[in-house]
Amino acid sequence: MSNSNGLTRTKEHYAIMAVLYSILNHARTSGDLAFLDPHEVIVNSLSEDEITPFIENTVYESLAHYEEIVGMIIPHLHGWKYSRLPVLSEAILISSVAKYYFIEPKIQKAVVIDVAVSLAKDYVDDKQAKFINAILDEVLV
Repeated sequence: MSNSNGLTRTKEHYAIMAVLYSILNHARTSGDLAFLDPHEVIVNSLSEDEITPFIENTVYESLAHYEEIVGMIIPHLHGWKYSRLPVLSEAILISSVAKYYFIEPKIQKAVVIDVAVSLAKDYVDDKQAKFINAILDEVLV
């Protein structure tokens, strides 16, 4: 199913992950948790016809609730430090939790986890995909 821009929801999820990765990676490598301007990153990362309200809303809500989302994730890391997570895994976790709690509250937990694991399998190793699955299974209630 495509939106009015012709993007499938799957392509939107990949775009969200890429934009959040850019923002989170910059924050982590600069040592400053101040985020880049999300609108600027979206505009610079995607063509005008690829920018959708779903992408913009998910990126904005992910960053607006970043501290709250991280607070939900940390208790479930079981021996991991949040700062040691790969940035790509962080982007997937943050956007998944944001979608579930702040964007699409009626979405099924299994759907959010399936999307996250699918993204992870394309970009991180199998162990990291399983880790993301396990974390989301505990965080999304």
